Amino acid sequence: MTTTTANVHANVNANGVSTYENYITLAKKALQKSRKSLDTRSLIQLAYGDDTAHIGGSDMLVGILNGVLDKIANETVLEDFNLYGTTSRRFIDKGEQQLQSQQQQQSIIVKDDLTTVVTTTKSNDDDDNGERRTMKRTPQERLDMIDKAISLVVEWEARRDQLESLDAKSAREILDRNLLPEGVCTEDVIAHREYEGNVRAKRALEEELQRIQGEILALEEKQTEEQSKIREQLGKVEEAERELETTANVCAMITT
Repeated sequence: MTTTTANVHANVNANGVSTYENYITLAKKALQKSRKSLDTRSLIQLAYGDDTAHIGGSDMLVGILNGVLDKIANETVLEDFNLYGTTSRRFIDKGEQQLQSQQQQQSIIVKDDLTTVVTTTKSNDDDDNGERRTMKRTPQERLDMIDKAISLVVEWEARRDQLESLDAKSAREILDRNLLPEGVCTEDVIAHREYEGNVRAKRALEEELQRIQGEILALEEKQTEEQSKIREQLGKVEEAERELETTANVCAMITT
């Protein structure tokens, strides 16, 4: 069963309203809306045109037409709903009566002109019987049958889901008894597998951390080496500066 069907059934049960009652409510609303959409004055003008004044005037015709339409919308149609929607057929069609009479006459076979009369019963076809029974049902009965069918399907699905849940539980219990050591249940196995997964994840993180620490150490060593080279270059520059200063002093003494 679809979710929509199940929801419809749930709404019927929750509100205590049958499908037939919903149908009647919708039909009434549609009828009232259709009635309100009719502009009787425009309809009369469209029908009679300039001759409206000769047959009593538009106001009189509007009143008559409104009265007729209101009676149809508020009384006649609703009475027909009550009459034909819920009243069972108590009489069989004349044609069906004639058919049954012919079948009864054919079922009597005279085997002996003097004393023997054999009566045979001839059953109607199952499909014909089903069709006639359906014809005798009222609209309310037919819609109530739909509600009942929906209810049966919903109940069947609930029982099926319950049985499936019990089957799954039984299967787990069988596994616990037959495949696992004594004192160990399925939940313990699941918890152990989760623990193993956490251990593997921890090891992977530790390895990644060691790799990163190794890269950091290599960068620090390279940085130290570069700093040593820079200090060495600075020392050479300072020595060259001192040599230049000494040379400059010597030159100054010579020139003086």
